[in-house]
This record gives sequence, C-alpha cells and structure tokens, in this order.
Amino acid sequence: MNLFSQLHFDLLALPERNKRIERLHGYFQTIPDERDRHRAEQLLRNNARKRFIQYDELRSCASEYTGLPLWLIEESIQHTGNVTEAITLLVRSGKANGAIALHEIMQRLHIPEEISLQSKSHYIKSVWETLPAQALYLFNKLITGSYRSPVSKTELEQTLQNNISSSPSRYLIKTVLLYASRSEYTFAVWKDDLLIPLVKTAAGIVSGEHIEIRRYIAQNTREQFGPVVSVNPGLVYEVAFESVERAYRRKSGIKLISPWIVRRCDNASLDEVDQLENIYSYLEDNKC
Repeated sequence: MNLFSQLHFDLLALPERNKRIERLHGYFQTIPDERDRHRAEQLLRNNARKRFIQYDELRSCASEYTGLPLWLIEESIQHTGNVTEAITLLVRSGKANGAIALHEIMQRLHIPEEISLQSKSHYIKSVWETLPAQALYLFNKLITGSYRSPVSKTELEQTLQNNISSSPSRYLIKTVLLYASRSEYTFAVWKDDLLIPLVKTAAGIVSGEHIEIRRYIAQNTREQFGPVVSVNPGLVYEVAFESVERAYRRKSGIKLISPWIVRRCDNASLDEVDQLENIYSYLEDNKC
C-alpha cells in the first residue's frame, strides 16, 4: 500500500505526460508481488470504486477511535471541506510507519456487504494504527469509494503495453473465450482448424468486465455441462504468462504458468487467435 500511495502522489505532482508514463513504468517493473500489480491496475483504471463504509458510519468510527465528540468531527470536516482529508488528519499518528500489502487491503474491502459494522470498524481502526499518513489518506479514499486515478486510460494502457513487451520473462498471446463456470473462464487457441482449451483463469478480469462477459455468455450459450457452459467463440482476449510447462494429460499438452488476462481485443477476429504450435515454441525458451 505504501508503494502505491507514493506512486499516486508522484503522479499527481508530475505535469508532463512522458514523466507520468515513466513513473508508471518504473512502478510496474519493480513491484514485488503480482497480486499488488493487479490491484494497482484495477485502481488506476477506476474499476475498484466499491464503498466499504458509509460516510456517517466513518464519522462515528473516527469519533470512537480519537475520543473526540461527533460535533468536533463535523466541524473539522466543514473546516477542510473534505471528509477523507479531515478524518486522515484526525486519526493519523506520527508513530505509525507500518505497511500492509495493497492486495490484502483490496481483498478485505471487497468482502460481502452483509458484514457487520462492528467488524468493519475494527478493521478500519487496525489499519489507522498501522499506515503512515500518506498511505492512510489513500486508504480512507478507498473505503469511501472516492478514489480517482491520477492518470488517463491511454497513459496506463501505453505503460502496460510497454511493460509486457519489454519483459523477457513474460509472453503475450491472443485467445478466445470458449467455456465459463461461476468463477473461471476457459480460453482457447487454434490447433489447425479446431479451437483447443489452453488456460483457465479469471485473474486480471475486474468487476465491470465480469458483467460484460456474463451478458455475452447469456446471449451466446451453446451447451451446459453442470456448472460449466460452452459459448460461441467471439470474445478475444490477450493473455500474458511467465513460462510454459509440459502437461501431457491436457488436450493442449502444455500449461501456462502465472496466466494473466491483460485486456479484451474488441476489434480482433478469430483469425487473430494464436496457433497452439506457436506457443509450443516457448517451451524451448524456458528449456522445458
């Protein structure tokens, strides 16, 4: 979380587009955890703005945490003109210098809505006790659903494209959606003139995209096998992965390691979907 908050404020301070892209590139190249990378990408796309707690509940939580009466909390908000800024100033501690992984925070903030207010307040207070001021401000933005990306979609897309193409340990292929279950999607590639299932994952798909995919599935279902449905092939996606392993029990004969759905290719035709034999060439690159 600390690294992402530093990125956020650095981007706000950089007026030049090239400088912002350079800063983004450096962040995604050095981020230590792929799960943090995924969550950062969601936030920078403005695709993770779910409100965890209501503003009036947050005021009460801040009052309990600081021991200040609600009227003083309200006056502080009126003085600053911003709820999250005022509460950050009231609850921050100069001694707090801990760290919490971004993906851990985001996973906790997307728990079911029926969780009790007491549990939410307990979690929020524990984070207030841990994070330094800069990360704390961003956290308060996240829990109120008021976070906004400091970069444009074009800047982000250009950065991600450059990261993938410049990393020798990450490959990129085009696949097409073939099957879907409640929690995962199966993507296929061509083997001659047949589509062969290659990878099953949902990593990289954000909430808004899930809705679009489900709408497509509802309109294009071919057959259903228990919880799994087959669909008319039409949705083409770019999938990134780190390496390839032999998997003789699979129809494709290979397994992609650390697959990641990068983006949907809206204008791509089925002819652009990769051939399986081309992916086999990555086995040599990884000396499998």
